[in-house]
This record gives sequence, C-alpha cells and structure tokens, in this order.
Amino acid sequence: MKLLSRINKLPLFPVQIYWKDWTGDLDGIAKLIKDDEKNNPGPNNDSGMKITQARSGSNAIHLSEEPLYKELFGFIQGCLDDIWRQEKFQCDGFKICSSWSNIYYPNTSLNYHQHPMSAFSGAFFVKGEAPLTFMDPVMPRRNPSLMPISPDNDIASFSLNSVPGRVVIFPHWLEHGVSNYSYDISPITSTPAEERISISFNSLPYGKINHRDGLNLSSAQINVLTSQEQNG
Repeated sequence: MKLLSRINKLPLFPVQIYWKDWTGDLDGIAKLIKDDEKNNPGPNNDSGMKITQARSGSNAIHLSEEPLYKELFGFIQGCLDDIWRQEKFQCDGFKICSSWSNIYYPNTSLNYHQHPMSAFSGAFFVKGEAPLTFMDPVMPRRNPSLMPISPDNDIASFSLNSVPGRVVIFPHWLEHGVSNYSYDISPITSTPAEERISISFNSLPYGKINHRDGLNLSSAQINVLTSQEQNG
C-alpha cells in the first residue's frame, strides 16, 4: 500500500513581531513612574487605567525625552535600529515620536486598539504579569462562518506574557489590548495581584523615504520633531 505524502502548508503574509530583553534597573524605572503618578497624576480612561504624565509638564506623551529614562529609551531606539537594518527599510531609520507610561490596577483592562500616526509601535513591560493580547488582523478569519472549526486555525487572538524587562515591537495597525487582568489574586503566584506597569511608544520613519525603489513610487523626506520643536 502506497502511503500518501503530507500536503505542504505555506504561512502566507505572517505578521512580524519583534522582542528583546533589557537588563537595566527595572525597580528604578518602576519607581520613576510611580513618582510621576504621585506628583503629576494623569487621567483615567474608561477602564480605570492611568496614563502617567511625564515630568516635562503638560506633555504626557514624550517620556523618551526625560533624562532619567535615557538609558531605557536608548535600548528601545537600538531595537528600532536593529529592525531597520534587518528588514532593509528604505528610510534613514525609525525614531520614537511619542511615549508614555501606563499603570493598570487589578480588575482593569484596556480595549483593543491600534496606534495611528505610527510605523512601528511597542510596549515595554516594567512590572506585573497581565499579558498583551493581539487580535488576528484578518477580520473574516475571526468569524469563520461556514469554515469548520480546526484546532490549528481557530485562533482569533494571541497573548504574549508580560515579561518584566522585555520590549515588544509590532506594526502600528495590529490590534492589541490588555483584557486578562480582571482578577484580584494572581493565577500564577496565588498572591494578591500587583499593578501592571508598562511603557508604550510609537515611531515614525525619518530621512529619505522610498528614494531608491526604482519603481517611481511616491517618496518623501521626513523630519521627526521633538516636543520642543512641535511647540516652538
């Protein structure tokens, strides 16, 4: 009896997500964020999450420009540089254009969302264990309809553990949220759940964009402004 060969499978259009671990002072970063919250508390969103304002005053989205966060954001910028080199994007690089800290308390969540006006967005996990969940970007695949259920394909979302010290970088259009922090006792440690602290950021390409494509596509030259330049 002749055995049939196994059919081949091609994962078409996979989404690239990048991550790397930082070995710096996480306790120090957590203290900076908690001090920010105490001295200059940000607004609560509908789910109770606090967005902590940077010490630069009215600007709540330029944490990367704060001197005390210089080492951490140097690491994050280095990760963006690695992506630029690895993927050979036609620009001069990617630069952080906005960044802010988030504090989630137990029994809070963040609705699924995207980051407009960004190329790559990301999250840096400082403290806590609630995962970051991504939604399948192919909308019809979330609701299979007439497609039979399969254990290998019935996945509408994917959750990444929030490992303290890890940065995760993803395309700005990939929907994500924090929906699994609705408990008082940690399911991992069986101890009272702690607040979840993270830093979010967006980036934009800068310099000459698509100027060597050979296809006569639109090109541009972009300068990413600092907060002072934006307000000047």
